Amino acid sequence: MDEDKFTEYVRRNLPSLRAYVAKRTRSDDVSDVVQETFRSLWITLQRPDYSTAGPRRLSGLLYRIADRRIADYWRVAYRREEGMETLRSSAVEAVAPSASDEVLSGVPPEWLHELSDDELRLLLRVVEGTPIGGIARELGISPNAVSSRIKRLRAKVPKLAAREVAND
Repeated sequence: MDEDKFTEYVRRNLPSLRAYVAKRTRSDDVSDVVQETFRSLWITLQRPDYSTAGPRRLSGLLYRIADRRIADYWRVAYRREEGMETLRSSAVEAVAPSASDEVLSGVPPEWLHELSDDELRLLLRVVEGTPIGGIARELGISPNAVSSRIKRLRAKVPKLAAREVAND
């Protein structure tokens, strides 16, 4: 199948595939799963045994690929959530008064649920004493972005403390 025919196929089948995926994934991830499905279909259609696939075979193939992408999506989501639970447990142990960052040290464990997953990862790296360059490489962002995020995190921790005191 050439690119023009494939583009037309995508245009015709996008709404139905989007609806199919939306029923089976979280709403904010539908576009990613649909895009991965069509990408996988395009790669599969480059194989000689699929190059002349008719509409019926193509439709079956599209939804088999979609089912695999949806299964992959949930597998990754489960691992991510399981990993975050482990990370949060580790954070309770790691965030202690002996930490090298005086602003972030001693953050009470009950505040950890207030932090996003990214903030929690960053907090652990700072508490462990990981250099900014190392954090940047690990997170795949620039050192300047790491510095900005650390500043925002340092600003957030006292706000959490103030809110906690105000609630007492």
